[in-house]
Amino acid sequence: MIAEHRARYNERVGSSWLRGAPGFLLVFAFVALGCARANADTQSIATTSAPVIFGQLQYGRITIHTANRQDVQIRTDGNVRVRHIERVPPVLPFQPTFLAQTVQTPDGPLLQPPEPFMLAPLDPSVAHDAVIFNGTGNVEVTIPAGSPLVIARVGRGKITIDGYHGGTLFTTVRVGTLRIKNVSGTGGFQINNGPAIVQNGNFDRLRARTGRGNMFFENTNVRQIDATSLTGSIVYDNGSFEPGLARFESQRGNIALGIRGGAQVDAHSGSGRVISEGSFRSGPVVTATSGSGAIFTYTGSIRQHPKLMRQLPMRPHRRKPPH
Repeated sequence: MIAEHRARYNERVGSSWLRGAPGFLLVFAFVALGCARANADTQSIATTSAPVIFGQLQYGRITIHTANRQDVQIRTDGNVRVRHIERVPPVLPFQPTFLAQTVQTPDGPLLQPPEPFMLAPLDPSVAHDAVIFNGTGNVEVTIPAGSPLVIARVGRGKITIDGYHGGTLFTTVRVGTLRIKNVSGTGGFQINNGPAIVQNGNFDRLRARTGRGNMFFENTNVRQIDATSLTGSIVYDNGSFEPGLARFESQRGNIALGIRGGAQVDAHSGSGRVISEGSFRSGPVVTATSGSGAIFTYTGSIRQHPKLMRQLPMRPHRRKPPH
């Protein structure tokens, strides 16, 4: 049964398709349209040690794990089409883009324009192929630890990524939940409606955007972070910063920064309060801005500040984040 699925759904595309950018875009666009989808169960796709992963679901769940292996194992329970492209050029002929969004409020619309997310070229000394899946349903993928790029999009549903290190991760969810655990490297994510939860992260560069959703960061270290929301709140709990850009901004939500180690915090709120427990005058510069929400700064974890925790209009998640 599995062998039949491999024959039908793990269709290989030779290098002749990829002699130029138009060939690669044609293949990707064909898959993105979801033509001729069919049910699949479990399959193992032999790949290089550094495949690129592209996944897009109209609705459903994407779960991504990593392992020390040289194949991609993919399990589906819906109408999902899977493709394997045997060769990918170091410079991809496209750049992923964050979604545009408008949120209506009593004071007028809040706008979040589209925004490109720049990808660095792949290592030209290493062979790269690609695994692409598209459709509806639930997908669980185990990828090689050396995968340099993962792009995952869901219209309505959930994305969970656990244990991905050293590469570039780009994800978008229109309605649903994003959960990132034990991930390092470069990241970009956007949730239009729903929460984003990041635990035990270590990022060189992270761009994070939400519309109506809240962001929860716990035990995370960043060299460069730009986190913005329209109406959602942002909690960065028990986190640390290395020298570089660190910016948190919400037009209508609250911002709570629990800092482990040193930082110089520059906090401003248009019509809300700024409350601090601790001194933040040395270390990397961190800016926090809210149009109408409150800003809270404190040392370490919020659990160490019960008085402050009671004042938070939007509290960070407890020991078990929402699913």
